[in-house]
Amino acid sequence: MMEEKLCGVNSTLPSVDNYLLKTVPGVEMKIWLSLDSNGLYRSQDGGVNFTATPQVENARLIAFGKPQNPQYVPWLYLYGKITDQGEGLFRSGDRGKTWLKLDDIPLFTDDGGTTMQVLEASQQETGLIFIGTDGRGIYYRYTEASSFMRSGTRS
Repeated sequence: MMEEKLCGVNSTLPSVDNYLLKTVPGVEMKIWLSLDSNGLYRSQDGGVNFTATPQVENARLIAFGKPQNPQYVPWLYLYGKITDQGEGLFRSGDRGKTWLKLDDIPLFTDDGGTTMQVLEASQQETGLIFIGTDGRGIYYRYTEASSFMRSGTRS
């Protein structure tokens, strides 16, 4: 996350120290802001106006991935907290209107404090996501797969 305040960018946004800005690959003027405990915001006009995404209570990391159908919007992945679903890793195929919680994430166990530091998704393969941790390596998973695999290990 960035270490400078979001000041003067847009007066409708909360004042925060940490944020993550992402654009939708291949789509002009679409900007998403992950504002940690202030939620997730979306702009459809290049940052002139932002709208809070309902149900997102906490947005630590976000990523965009290839959808199943190229005519649909990219899948949006979120590491954070969704109302009535708790904390975890989620996927949305409708720009954050609904969320599917992805199960079997070893990074949320209390085994020494492993946390996600980076979240990315493939633009070439549908459902392939990558997680970088705070010292436990890089993990990847196809969202329909049974579990995350650690990069560099054999299945």
